[in-house]
Order: sequence, then C-alpha cells, then structure tokens
Amino acid sequence: MKTEAIKFNDFWLPLALVALTFAKEKKSKGDYEAFCQRQPRSRKGSLTDRLKICAHLIEVNHIVLVGEVMTLSPNPSFQWLDSQLINGDEAAWDFLKELGFKDKIGRKYNDANKKKIGEKGEQFVLQQLYSFFPENKHHEIIHTSLADDSAGYDIECPDFEMGNGKFFLEVKTTSLPGQDFTFYISRNEYEVALTKPNEWMIILIKLVNGEPKFFGKLKYDFIDTQYPKEDTSSSVSWESLKVKVFEDSVEPLEFLDLGL
Repeated sequence: MKTEAIKFNDFWLPLALVALTFAKEKKSKGDYEAFCQRQPRSRKGSLTDRLKICAHLIEVNHIVLVGEVMTLSPNPSFQWLDSQLINGDEAAWDFLKELGFKDKIGRKYNDANKKKIGEKGEQFVLQQLYSFFPENKHHEIIHTSLADDSAGYDIECPDFEMGNGKFFLEVKTTSLPGQDFTFYISRNEYEVALTKPNEWMIILIKLVNGEPKFFGKLKYDFIDTQYPKEDTSSSVSWESLKVKVFEDSVEPLEFLDLGL
C-alpha cells in the first residue's frame, strides 16, 4: 500500500489512535481486525478506513509487526507529516502529543523548517500592512530580509499612526500550537533594536491549521529585560537568546485593527 493513499482529515486522528492503542497493548493484528469488523459503519470511519490507517502506520514505522503481534516503534519517522506540522495542523500536533513525541520533536520541526515557516509569517504581515496603509504609502513598505537578512529586522514600514517616522518589524513565526510562544533573538537583532528602541518591535505569528494568525507584539523594552547581562571583564558574549512568552504577556496589535 502506498503512503499517498492516506489523506489527513478530521477523523484520521481518532482512528489512528485506536490502532496505536492496540499496538501499545501488544495485541495481535487479528485482534485489531476483529475489533474493526465489530464497529458500526459510519461516514467517519468505515472498516476500510480503519484497515487502511493501520496498514499506513505499519508502513511508516509507527507500528511494528513481530509475527502477528503489533508493537509501537521506539523511533518512528514523522517525515510523512511534514506539511501538516509546518502548517500548524492542530490534529497533526495532537497526534504527536498523544504519542508522547510533541515536546521531543516539536522544536526540531520548527528549526528544520524555519525558513518555510518564517516566509509564511512575513508574507502574512506584509499583506496586512498593504491592507492597512493607503496605496500612496505602499512604496514605503519594504521586505528588508529579502535583500539583507543581517539587517536586524524583516520589514520596514511607515508609522502606524500615519506620522513621518518608520517602524522596523522583526517577524517571528511558529507552527507549534498552544498558549505559549518560544522564539530566538540574535545578538545582531538586539543590537539593532538598541539603536531604534521606539521604532523596533517583534511581531509574533502562529500558523494554525494552515492560516497565519497574530499572537501579539513585543517592544524593545521587554526584550531589554530578557537579554543576559555580560561580565565586561570576560571575553565570552552571548549570540542567541531563547525567549518564551504567553498570550497574557504580549501586547495586542491594535494598529492593524484586527480586534486583537
């Protein structure tokens, strides 16, 4: 059976978890098939669906057959879920959570696909800015990171209050679900922010079921409280800072009038 035959959908997860429960309890494939035959047919899970899902989990090494006994693989591959995890598909992340792998591989997926995830967030912010500002201001919206990824920010745009100033936006994007947001800020980003404390800010974007959504914003003042204070007598300096915030600790984005 080909992996492509299985399509991720709204009833895939619970059916898959049933098959995995049988494997966790080391029951036989015959026991699982007998169980499936006893289940009432429904639009959200026919006998064929259940058998296909079990075969798929065996193919992608989530379930290992030892003779006829099903067991859970200690090191399953999740490559076949790449697109769903990158897009922030909640069911896909729930699947990993149920298997106990969400925390173990979540950051790795975000790190490995950082560029793809980041581009989605930046494009979303750009679209919102073009919608917010009148057309005669569009030429002042500059996607800086396309030409210079060392600028210390991703997007330059006009003052949100229609003044004559500029704002410099560093966009951080994640596909990990939840009420928290973890990101990294580089020393270069911090030092650029230091020179523009009133104009530089971080915009946090979460991908949820394929759709980018604003999580909030953080100004320089917050970042300034987070960075490690260095010993001036030491030659050791920090290069990257890990920051974790929750929804109630970030500022809403009133300037885009999105009700946040």
